Amino acid sequence: MRIHLDEDEIVDALKEYIEATGIPLNGKTVVVHLVAGRGVNGHKAQVEISKLPAEIAEEESQDGVETDEEQPAILFDSEEE
Repeated sequence: MRIHLDEDEIVDALKEYIEATGIPLNGKTVVVHLVAGRGVNGHKAQVEISKLPAEIAEEESQDGVETDEEQPAILFDSEEE
């Protein structure tokens, strides 16, 4: 079996994985950088999670999306060996 994922599907899968580990993404921006290395360097994904600006977070909370002000920004590196 072979599964082909485009960049948008990879980003969505990474977000779902991060939320499944218990890190809430509500009220946060998520930026994913995909890097294709050569040989033993493999492929990497850097995921940067940061809080939304206050005015955007406030709009989302009014739309029924809860924000978590106490979660720090997290940088998640995943390397394929």
